[in-house]
Amino acid sequence: MINIKQEVKTLCKTQEEKEIGLLLIDNLWDTKAVAAKSRFSARKIAPLKTRLRHSLIIRLWKQYDLNQAEIAKLTDTERHTVSRVLKPLGYTVKRDHKVEHQRYLEKTYQELLQMDQPSVASLDSFIEVGP
Repeated sequence: MINIKQEVKTLCKTQEEKEIGLLLIDNLWDTKAVAAKSRFSARKIAPLKTRLRHSLIIRLWKQYDLNQAEIAKLTDTERHTVSRVLKPLGYTVKRDHKVEHQRYLEKTYQELLQMDQPSVASLDSFIEVGP
């Protein structure tokens, strides 16, 4: 499991930034809530929030090779925000549907092979006899 708080701590340069970063994570990146709970103003928090969030998204993508939905879930941000940050870096969401379809067929075939063969008794109980 990836510890988001630890990742944010590594991205922060000063103790003050660490404090703000942890408060941002605890308050779901809400600048006003962090400003109300800390001694820092919203004007100081907003640029740090942007830098930390973007750096965190990039770090999770490069270091852990997570996809857009996984990053959005871990960081409590929208997928569109994650996409907007990663798109200039070369991240593409386009998928090869033929490959995915083939993987699905192979997985389904393996599941069918692992199933027990039906017996005559189970087939009889499955088929209803009409009145």
